[in-house]
Formats: sequence, C-alpha cells, structure tokens
Amino acid sequence: HSFPTRRSSDLRMAYWLAAHGVPHPRTRVFYDREEARELLGSVDLPIVIKTDNGASSKGVFVLRDRREALRLADRAFRRGIALKGWERSDRQRGYLIVQDLVPHDVEWRIVRVEDDYVCRLKRRRGDFASGAGLLEWARPPEAMLDFVKATTDAGGFRNMAVDLLESADREGRPTYVVLEMQCLVG
Repeated sequence: HSFPTRRSSDLRMAYWLAAHGVPHPRTRVFYDREEARELLGSVDLPIVIKTDNGASSKGVFVLRDRREALRLADRAFRRGIALKGWERSDRQRGYLIVQDLVPHDVEWRIVRVEDDYVCRLKRRRGDFASGAGLLEWARPPEAMLDFVKATTDAGGFRNMAVDLLESADREGRPTYVVLEMQCLVG
C-alpha cells in the first residue's frame, strides 16, 4: 500500500476520533483502488468523498451518482484529486477517504481557547454549511459545550476548533457528531 506523505489532517483526525470513541460520521480510508470501487459500487448514496486537506468544503464531494463516485475513486488512484479552486498540481493521490453523509441544516463551530469558548452557527446552502458564508454568533446548548470540553480534554487540546452537528438519540436526548477538529482557524 502507498501511504500519504503530505500533511494528513482529515486522515489523522478520522483515526484519532475512532481511537478515542468520539462520535463522527463513519469514515473509511482506502489504500487499494479495487477495494474503494467495491464499496462505492454498492454503498447507499449519497456518500461523501473527501480530500485530506482543504477548507470551506473545497475538498468535499457529495456524490449522488454511482458512476461519478467510481470516476472520482479512479482519479484518486491515478492522477489524483485536486481541491476545488486550489492549485491543480497539488493533488491527493494513492488513497481515498469515504465518509457517510450526515444530513443537517446547521453546523456548529465551537472554538476553545484555554477555558473560554466562542461559537458560530453555520447555515447550509446547497450541500454545505462550511464555506456557505451563512454565519452567525450563537449560544450553544450547555451539553454541547460539555461534549466539546470532554473531547478536547481527551487529546489535551486547549486551543481547538470543533465543527459538529447536533441530533437526538432514540430517547430524544441530544447527541453530537464531530465533523472536524482543527487547531488552525482562519
């Protein structure tokens, strides 16, 4: 298998979230083209394919068409996937990150700086909340702040942005799903 040699933010984050039991969209990483094609040939759509790097959803592809998903997988293992609007020569090649799509209308970004928290609510436009430009300051539920504190404490992260979605379990209690964690916020 060939492994990524560049900075691996989304890839490392997916492994870290899984290792620490943090709820996140089911994420599968493929280092073999045929294994990726096998999954994409049978998985329920829509599905998300992500590049390892990117911002404002520039490396996120929501795929509703199986042929398009298979073409993108082939490209990942051949010439590579370029991020939308980025330098075409800077491509992710040799592996594929596939993630379940979690339906949502809003995405929360909570930024922890030591023991202080700031929150922005990102509203969805089209397929994406991240990068849609529909931002507002918000007051998150107390349980969400507790969840972010516990998640960042698990890694010893005192300065971190956490993007997450809110849903409810079968009993109607709030649950949270982490989409992304980043220490560089722009």
